[in-house]
Amino acid sequence: MQENLINYLNDQENPNLNFVLAKDYDELGQYAAAVSFYIRAAERSEDHELRSEALLLAGICFSKQTRRNFTAEGLYQYSIQENKENSNAYIELSRLYAKQQNGENRVYTRHSVQMSIVTGK
Repeated sequence: MQENLINYLNDQENPNLNFVLAKDYDELGQYAAAVSFYIRAAERSEDHELRSEALLLAGICFSKQTRRNFTAEGLYQYSIQENKENSNAYIELSRLYAKQQNGENRVYTRHSVQMSIVTGK
């Protein structure tokens, strides 16, 4: 982590360095710091896949905090907007809906949308 932090300090606007540092904080269970760097990575990147992954992982950090479901849901949806083929974002969103009251209908709807995107039907 120390090397990643030094690299970041030398190029703070680099989205890849922000993403790597976010993952380091995430692995340490420092979710607030991780979210901050995931969001920075998404904001600074032109790469839709990196933005999608950063938003997804930020959402997962909020999900781990249990009382931040609305925020996690929004981040999963933004992740899907950035990369409609990111199946992990659909899976996390479905898991979130399944935990919520009346989530079954939302899971079915989201799954139907995903399948139509994947199959083109």
